[in-house]
Amino acid sequence: HCLGPNDISLAPNYNTLGLVAYKQRKPAEAETYFKKALAVSKANKDSDPALLTDIQQNLKLVTP
Repeated sequence: HCLGPNDISLAPNYNTLGLVAYKQRKPAEAETYFKKALAVSKANKDSDPALLTDIQQNLKLVTP
């Protein structure tokens, strides 16, 4: 099974990678992952609303 760039299963993975980068004090890298997670989530109508909220909150950690 080949995943496309907007496959919904990628959103939690991008979010987790963002959290890892954030913990490693790499805010720019974290922001990139959080934005990817957000884009994938928004592109899918079946996206988990709780995950979307988590991603948005995480993104606030690294953006002014």
